[in-house]
Amino acid sequence: MVVKRIDLLTKTSLLSTCLDNPCTGHLHQALNKFKYLKDHKESMLVFDPRYANISDDHLPPEQRADYKAKYMRELYPDATEAIPRNAPKPLGKSVQILYL
Repeated sequence: MVVKRIDLLTKTSLLSTCLDNPCTGHLHQALNKFKYLKDHKESMLVFDPRYANISDDHLPPEQRADYKAKYMRELYPDATEAIPRNAPKPLGKSVQILYL
């Protein structure tokens, strides 16, 4: 499935939430959208409709995160997480985000 301009739609929707109290920065962001359109006339997002079946029901709960991480490393062997150099130290307990 190919989707064109969902990236622009998302940014425009976010920008339109500031219409009640606009400032100069919002104008600059709107102008950036036009520059983006000029520079990326043929841009598109491509989605893979296949569902990645990661069944971990057979594992105890404490091993499921490691299993999913291993599976994702097999799917995306060259992927790295971009962590900024000036990122603050994480505080508190870790969080796992699930997409159901």
